[in-house]
Amino acid sequence: MQAKIPVLLAPYSAGSLKMKGQELAPKQIMDAFLNIEKPFFNKKILPFETKYLVLNNQNIDQSLKKIFETTSQALKALKTKFFVMLGGDHSITLPSFQALLATQPNSGLIIFDAHPDLEVHAGIATHEDWLRFLLENNEGVSKLNPEDLMIIGARSFSKNESEFILKNKLKVYNPEALRDIQEFTDFAMSVAKNWNSVYVSIDVDVLDPGFCPGVVYPEPGGISTLDLIYMIHRFKRLKNLKAFDIVEANPKIEQRLTTITAAKLLKHVLTE
Repeated sequence: MQAKIPVLLAPYSAGSLKMKGQELAPKQIMDAFLNIEKPFFNKKILPFETKYLVLNNQNIDQSLKKIFETTSQALKALKTKFFVMLGGDHSITLPSFQALLATQPNSGLIIFDAHPDLEVHAGIATHEDWLRFLLENNEGVSKLNPEDLMIIGARSFSKNESEFILKNKLKVYNPEALRDIQEFTDFAMSVAKNWNSVYVSIDVDVLDPGFCPGVVYPEPGGISTLDLIYMIHRFKRLKNLKAFDIVEANPKIEQRLTTITAAKLLKHVLTE
């Protein structure tokens, strides 16, 4: 019997500062996933199994700990190439990636996001600062090396974030860098193949709002759904790939198109 890919549903929005609603996305995306047709007539959807995390959105520390523990368990039992985390606001990537670092130091992180999420933090991770938290406050876990990080599609930066990016020489690529999508993806894969393992995090606001309007901070000038799907399929070829996550869909802002788009991305992740 073929092993099933773990799909972890994390209904979490405690890290969202402006508007809640991301906690509704995992179930709605999975419902849509089960009801939309497959993207290729001649390919099959890989076997998968879902696990719904019970999280307390009133307790940030408790919820992030639960995500860390669940991801750690999934990694220890992993019999497939990778697992999937479905969120939720983007701060869920912090404990999920920390779980990977704990078992596989020197792992790398590819982030698709309109924003770098590098704001100055106050000791509790939110969807605006979780990545800076990961780079600066990774106590008890091997740290993410700035060289093992790639941010794709970013196009809105605060002063604090710009200074942090320049100081730490982070690899950040705006949508214009993707004009030749094949050349850029070749480059990204040539970097990522040297990491111990690869975690790919997709904040759906990396897409232009015309493709995915239901996000808290929409930013015009984003990448296309087709380009993102192309890169998903290319990154799946990486031998060291360990995880995908899809985050920041907010059905309270816009439900139908955003949910279908996120479900379609998940379908491509899980297509052979």
